[in-house]
Amino acid sequence: MALNVELIAGPGREQMPQPFDGEVFILSRDGLALEISHGPTRRPPMKGVLYVTNMRMVLVVDSKHIATAQCESMELPFQGIEEESFNQPIFGTNNLSGRCKPYDNQPFHGEIRFRLKFYEGGVGTFLPIFNSVLGATRRILYQRRQQQQQGSVQGTREISVAFCLFNAERYRARIVHQICRNKP
Repeated sequence: MALNVELIAGPGREQMPQPFDGEVFILSRDGLALEISHGPTRRPPMKGVLYVTNMRMVLVVDSKHIATAQCESMELPFQGIEEESFNQPIFGTNNLSGRCKPYDNQPFHGEIRFRLKFYEGGVGTFLPIFNSVLGATRRILYQRRQQQQQGSVQGTREISVAFCLFNAERYRARIVHQICRNKP
């Protein structure tokens, strides 16, 4: 999670997140509010436009709400989202809640919990995209962990084989020396 990510001018005059290399914008939705709490601290709700990409979600705060929100934007990277839950309360707005891990050097303390509230609908489009991108991100992270574990096992095997060869060479040299010394 990151506060005040870099923004650029969009196709109109609105602000949008600066894309990373390989990042693709999938959806933008306005009429949303993001509530964040970290540790004992609860930030004021941020109202604005949510951008969903293949890497992250970024809420860009409406210009008239920046003073109360105390920031311009908030980023929720898909790789840091955990315990997500879609809620449909009887009284109140549909919302997505969960936890998100912060990036280093961010002003957050303790566990970060978020609640994304949909004031103007759009959940039917948002949820399938959110679930698809989050699932793909988790599959990629799982595959990377598997490759790293196999790489470390492979690396361990290579080190073990190298160590055995080194010791075998040492022992062979010692045996040859013993044989030569014991010759009549």
